[in-house]
Amino acid sequence: MPFDPADFIGTGVDHFSSSGNWYPATFNTAGTVWYYCTLHAELDDLDEDEDGVIEAGEPDFGKMIGRINVAAGPVDSTGPVTSSVGASPDPTNGVASVTLTATVDDSATGGSNIAAAEYFVDVVGANGSGTAMSATDASFNSVSESVIATVDVSALALGPHNLFVQGRDSDGNWGSTDVVAFSITVAPAGTEIMTIQLNGGSLSVTTNPVDFGTLSLTGLEQTIDTQPTPWTAADARGTGTGWNVTVSSTDFASASGTITVDNSKIRLQDVNVVTVSGNAPPTSLVTSYQPMSTSPLAVLSAAIGNGKGTYDLTPDMRQIVPADITPGVYEAFLTVSINSGP
Repeated sequence: MPFDPADFIGTGVDHFSSSGNWYPATFNTAGTVWYYCTLHAELDDLDEDEDGVIEAGEPDFGKMIGRINVAAGPVDSTGPVTSSVGASPDPTNGVASVTLTATVDDSATGGSNIAAAEYFVDVVGANGSGTAMSATDASFNSVSESVIATVDVSALALGPHNLFVQGRDSDGNWGSTDVVAFSITVAPAGTEIMTIQLNGGSLSVTTNPVDFGTLSLTGLEQTIDTQPTPWTAADARGTGTGWNVTVSSTDFASASGTITVDNSKIRLQDVNVVTVSGNAPPTSLVTSYQPMSTSPLAVLSAAIGNGKGTYDLTPDMRQIVPADITPGVYEAFLTVSINSGP
């Protein structure tokens, strides 16, 4: 639970209600925390003038009081490691820019999040003076980041060149550089350069209604199975950061009564996930029937690097109809969402 050292001084907050209770506390800063048992001591046994400051000679150590000395935690003083630096195309064959990519990782050098990355052309400058790179997923928010930049090479002389990349963690530490060599070349004789600008698209899911048809009541619990017309999930972003599909539902309701949502179940077999166009398809997370609820249930996942394309998915839907239900036309609202990340 959240903890503030002030909880232990003069606040009247009860953390223990009986013998044997314990209170979890996380200390985020170094220092000394005092505490006392309200059954066997009072605040003035700890802080005689009750000014919130424990001064020398004030604590009455004959009473049930105590203190916790919190030492400073380890400090991250090492910069992140840069690796897997690549430049494309190489050789350039007359193009005006190359795409520079790299991985910046602080997991083995302090564990801080990556905060920035930069590159230098041919000569490494002072930390922070390079050209900024972007996180591939558009946000510097994890201990390891893939980074990318478009480097203008139109003014570079023909021949070999170097691109240096380095990263900075959230504690302000710059790491050492890693380098990739590439060559500036002209277009082959007798050829012309063709170019195309490719912009990333969106992540989307298209769904169709689920119709369980008509059922005559028998006085027994009944099960109805159906399949909707295929739904379609598409990842046109081109980033390969993965994605997932979730479903949730309301109760089935009518003027006559309610069938609770846990009677609505879903299954998605991998054979019913069909690649329309793209690379390795996503995989099902519900290969057996699972009850739905008002909270999102993950049913399909595309791992990082997979699911770059368009895929049809046809889930199996099952509805349990209780024996004591009242006749009527029942409707439920199904929500299907597609989300970034596997």
